[in-house]
Amino acid sequence: LDKEVLMAKTISSRRGILFKEPFGKSERFKFGNEHEGTLEDITCELCGTNFPERQEGHWLSLASFLGHQCIMECCGKVFDLLYEESAQDFTEQLLIDFSKAHDKNDYKQLRYRLAETLKTWHQEAKKSWQGVQELRNLFR
Repeated sequence: LDKEVLMAKTISSRRGILFKEPFGKSERFKFGNEHEGTLEDITCELCGTNFPERQEGHWLSLASFLGHQCIMECCGKVFDLLYEESAQDFTEQLLIDFSKAHDKNDYKQLRYRLAETLKTWHQEAKKSWQGVQELRNLFR
């Protein structure tokens, strides 16, 4: 999404909605379930689009963006844009903060993800190393 399109969709007001129209569904982030979503009649606070009450199994995913409730199926694309532009910076800062207080309950999910990620990485690294060893043995 280029900056001209972003600016065309953006409202400069500090109160009320942030976008003139739905920003678009998130393509990257797939969160939300009955614990993080809703079936109720709800309005996306980013663009003002109203969604009537929904049937079971058709949850709307909710997130917070600059103090506004965002419906991910409506304006979640803003998170994709933030990720594209700033993921590395946010990740580095998160890891710095985590290293200073790794035992805080705020980092419970991060500890789980790190353990799973490192386990997967270790398995792949072992496979790669075994492949290198097999190649070395071929040339002996």
